[in-house]
Amino acid sequence: MSGEASEAFWTVALASLAPPQLRPIALGSAVVFGTAVGGLRVVFGRHFVTDVVFAGILTIIVVTVLYRLLLDPVRRNDARLERGIERFSLALHKGA
Repeated sequence: MSGEASEAFWTVALASLAPPQLRPIALGSAVVFGTAVGGLRVVFGRHFVTDVVFAGILTIIVVTVLYRLLLDPVRRNDARLERGIERFSLALHKGA
């Protein structure tokens, strides 16, 4: 996968924090930016198109999953999240 394209597509994470009115424009701009950077890598002969496509898809999936788990206001429940982190850390501590 293309590391440069992954870094460029990572701007989707910043765009997902934009105010709701501007979020579609910010997300679209982030995807266009990632595509442009990836396209330049392909044009310069440093990566194949599939490298850029997989980098974009994987990065966007990771950003979306983390957003939904941590920041989605509809599903966000800080107390439940804290309990889950506590259970996980206690299990790690007991296992170590």
